[in-house]
Amino acid sequence: MTLFGSSSAAAPKRLFEPGDFRRPFLILWAIFIVFYFSELANFSLSIDEEKALFRNDQGVWAGQDRWLIYVIERFLLPPPVMPFFPLFLFGGLASLAYIVVARRHEYDLADWRVLLLFVLFSAFPALFFLLDFAFVTPSFGVALLLACLALHVFDRALDTLEERPARRGKLAGLLALQALLGAGAVGVYQSLILLVALGCCGIFLLRYLREPGMTLRTILLVHAYLLAALVASVVLSYLINYGLQWMIGERMGMSGRFVRPERLIESPGEVIRNILRDYWVIYGGKRSVYGYRYLTVPVLLLLGMIALAARARHHGRTATVVVVLYMLGMTLIPFAIHPVSGGRLPLRTLVSVPYVFWFFAAALVFSHIGWLRRVGIVLVVVVCIQCLHTFSSLQAQKRLVLDHDRALASQIYQRIVAEVPDFDRRKTYPLEVYGPHEFDSRYREFGSTWSASFFEWDNGNPHRIVQFMTILGYSNFTRINKATRESVLPTLQEMPIWPAAGSVRVVDGIILIHLGERPNDVRPQAAEESEP
Repeated sequence: MTLFGSSSAAAPKRLFEPGDFRRPFLILWAIFIVFYFSELANFSLSIDEEKALFRNDQGVWAGQDRWLIYVIERFLLPPPVMPFFPLFLFGGLASLAYIVVARRHEYDLADWRVLLLFVLFSAFPALFFLLDFAFVTPSFGVALLLACLALHVFDRALDTLEERPARRGKLAGLLALQALLGAGAVGVYQSLILLVALGCCGIFLLRYLREPGMTLRTILLVHAYLLAALVASVVLSYLINYGLQWMIGERMGMSGRFVRPERLIESPGEVIRNILRDYWVIYGGKRSVYGYRYLTVPVLLLLGMIALAARARHHGRTATVVVVLYMLGMTLIPFAIHPVSGGRLPLRTLVSVPYVFWFFAAALVFSHIGWLRRVGIVLVVVVCIQCLHTFSSLQAQKRLVLDHDRALASQIYQRIVAEVPDFDRRKTYPLEVYGPHEFDSRYREFGSTWSASFFEWDNGNPHRIVQFMTILGYSNFTRINKATRESVLPTLQEMPIWPAAGSVRVVDGIILIHLGERPNDVRPQAAEESEP
């Protein structure tokens, strides 16, 4: 079979033999290491990693319907909040996943353009907000590989469906295998089911464009199989997780907090507006996601669609229109969970967005139209550079905010020592904090835990602040209970705000710190919803 976009005019010299998978794997991993070098070479803490360090029971993952993370942390790797290893391991797993994806889309790994496109697959800005959590990064790498292997099984199922007659037993086996792989991906991160759906649609579209004889019956059977596989994956993951909850006695945790379908019924207009706003922010290259306004992002997407629409012309005008609508539908798949969540979800849930840009960028750089192909290569290079620019900007903010938090923790500790008579490092002191200490800089980034201050997130959550200070070595503090907190609240509100004199005070043996004007958000829900 001729590889998609591999005509003599479009294909450069091969870098290695087609059967050699070790070399492309090492090259891809090296690309990943170069791109993420700054993060790999440093150690930094992010929001919620302090909870992972103090967590003794992995059952919380079962409460969030993430049974495979429980298995990985319980039997393979404890929560890896450490430098280098989590992201390095993810890079290797992502490289393996990319090899599977590239081959299932009929792209030649020996082509340097396929290697270049790996940056969009593994380092598009939408991924940064999830990779900030080191304690889930290795598990997410495993889930990404499982999701991509599900695409491999789907490609095999397409071959079976095109056989005359189709072998039902083999198809049922492939469906079961794809459901198991999909369930594993969902068991780490629920949004990965959208990546499976999106990747399967991409594989089908390319095959349809290569095979003009595909019948309507085959098309309907393909999508019926895909729907069955997706539903089976979700149901199987839920059943496995339910069984795990029963075995370990874990109650439902955060699982249903983002699922609020009643909002769609109560205010459908608002939900639709929220979805369209997020859609435009992601695909329009807006500053709130990329840090800067990138016009290249929507242009890359649009030209990729044009390249695929040009390939559909030999199917006829009606088929071309259907292909265009199909591509627009693919861009909506990453937002498929939004309607049942009120139209808004954290940016870290959009893990299938990098595939959208990779898919259309690949169609562009392998286009049979010369000027589109040349423009596409230049555009992809520019977008890859912009991805690195965005990541570097986030890294700058992350380094600055961690340095700020370390310095602030040291200053607070020194002020406490000065306020407490006969301060003893071996003694534990009760501590209460009121309000957030805002951190702002030229590199400010909004909407995510990435580069957020421990003294500001959740409006200065005392639990988070005490745990962060403990990690830094200021470990002789403990939180007070709810009743005591309510009794000292009037005193805290009357105190001057940090760093003014009197912003740290000892009242009845309790250390009180007034960091900011707004009240703390110390409700359990706030702490749980910040989990990735």
